[in-house]
Amino acid sequence: MSSKKRRRKTPAGPAGGIPRAAILRRLPWIAAGLFLLFAIYEFDEQPTLSGDNAQFVVLGQSIAMGKGLSHINEGTPSAHTKYPFLFPVMLAGVHLLFPFSWVAPKALVLLLGVFGTYFLARVLLREYPPSIALSAIALTVVSPEILKYSHFVLSEVPYYFVSFVALFFYSRWRESANLRDLAIAFLLAVVSYYTRTIGITLVLAVVASEALQKRFKTSAVLLVAFVVLAAPWAMRNQAVGTGYSYVYILISSYP
Repeated sequence: MSSKKRRRKTPAGPAGGIPRAAILRRLPWIAAGLFLLFAIYEFDEQPTLSGDNAQFVVLGQSIAMGKGLSHINEGTPSAHTKYPFLFPVMLAGVHLLFPFSWVAPKALVLLLGVFGTYFLARVLLREYPPSIALSAIALTVVSPEILKYSHFVLSEVPYYFVSFVALFFYSRWRESANLRDLAIAFLLAVVSYYTRTIGITLVLAVVASEALQKRFKTSAVLLVAFVVLAAPWAMRNQAVGTGYSYVYILISSYP
C-alpha cells in the first residue's frame, strides 16, 4: 500500500473545473458585477422629470449647509417632515465632496444598487435552493425597474441596499443564534425605516418573526426598542408641524 495519503476530491462544477460550492460563493460578486455593467449602460446623467429627486437634492444641500432638513429653496425656508432624513444625510456628504453635482448623487445611488444586489444574492443563496436563488438573482440583475431606479436620486435603491443587509444579518441570526447578528439586523431594519418610511414593515416583520418562533421576550424588547428609536423623529416632526409625514398619510383617510 502506498504511504502517500489520498487526496479528497472536491466535486467539480458543471464544466468539470471550478467546484460548484466555489461558484455559489462567487455568485454574489458576479451578480453585483453584472448589475454594475447593466446599470452603467442604463445610466443617464440628466435629472429625472420627477420633482422628488430635486427635493432630495435640496434637502441634502440644506443639511450640508448646516440648516437642517429644510426647504432652503423657499423664500422663507420651512422644516421638512415628509421624507426620513438618512438619504438626505447621504446626499449631504456627496454635496460636500462634489458641490452642486447632479452626477455624483446618481453615482451614489448606483453603487448602493450594486451592493444591494450583492446582499440580495447572499440572502437568497442562504434561504433558498440554488435553482430558485439563481432564478431570482438573474431576474433582479436584468430588472428594468431596478436598473431604471439605479440612477434616480430617490430613496428606493438606498432602501433596497439597507433592507437586504438587514435581512442578511437576520438570516445569520436564525442560523447562528448569535445575539450580535440579531442586534445588527434590527438596527439596520430601523435604519431602513429612517431611509424610507416603508421600512417600518421590515422592523415589524423582525418583531413578528421572533414572536412566531416563540421568543416573546425578544420580540417585546425589539418592539419597545423600535418605539424608543423612532420617537425622536416623530417628536421632531410634531414639534415643527409644517407638513405631513408618510406615516400620517398612511393612517389618514380621505373622502
